[in-house]
Amino acid sequence: ENDKFILKVSETTGSFSYTINVMQSTINSIHINLTGGDESYQNMIADKKHETSDTGTSLLISEDGSVLTPKIKKMKGRGNSSWIGYPKKAFQVKFEESISMLGMPKSKTWLLMATFQDGSLTRNKVFFDLATQLGLEYSVTSEPADVYINNNYMGSYIICSKVEVGENRVDIGKDDYLLELDNYEDDYQIETAINNSKITIKNPDLDEATTEEINRVKLDVKSKMDAIEKLIYDENSTIEQLNELIDVRSIAETNVKSNLYRSRKKLLKIMMPCQEVHICITKMENYIWDRLGILTIL
Repeated sequence: ENDKFILKVSETTGSFSYTINVMQSTINSIHINLTGGDESYQNMIADKKHETSDTGTSLLISEDGSVLTPKIKKMKGRGNSSWIGYPKKAFQVKFEESISMLGMPKSKTWLLMATFQDGSLTRNKVFFDLATQLGLEYSVTSEPADVYINNNYMGSYIICSKVEVGENRVDIGKDDYLLELDNYEDDYQIETAINNSKITIKNPDLDEATTEEINRVKLDVKSKMDAIEKLIYDENSTIEQLNELIDVRSIAETNVKSNLYRSRKKLLKIMMPCQEVHICITKMENYIWDRLGILTIL
């Protein structure tokens, strides 16, 4: 066949045939083979809560021809409304060891963004790069890639870093707060007093914490976020007061980027060292969603 070669190998124990697929591309490619095969993949796709995962192997080919073959410790689906509403799915992949994915800074965990709604397949990449050029701290690194799962072509994806605490990610202490503002439900979440904004606690890791420890962190986060929200909605507050609690520059930079794209989705990562009441707006994700409106912080 035009796109395949059949390699036949004869050994003393018998004769074996292997099919070799020959492909050519000018961009990066990621080949993932799940341990459970297609059945595992279908189970993963059917799980809206993303509790189903699998291990596997991978072949990462950069556009310069360099190759990595890291083992996958855990792969699962990601996304909320995008997962339910669109056929092309996004995934989170955690490798057994930190790797430099397609030349990006090393980490174990990477996101495969489907960008199904974006016909150009470039919008996320453009605005991730814009955030970096604006000097927005902890901006997402990303690269485009063709993705194959279990030898099936899944489409063109944006491979990007995950917003998480780490040396090459959000470089804060293990007990500092990394918070997310979004509209989905989560076990480690508080709601602000005035606007009922949902704030999810991403760091510290509370999965193995006691109920007492979880409640203590929740109360502390709510107290700080309520204080900030109260100040924002107070018509008599001053910029000096805001500067004591909020990194105004990071918010301004985020709004410049958001307004360039006319973003309306409230999806922000918030970094807040727990020893201080100081907010720094960091990464924004998924620009492909947004069409109209102006970003609001709380």
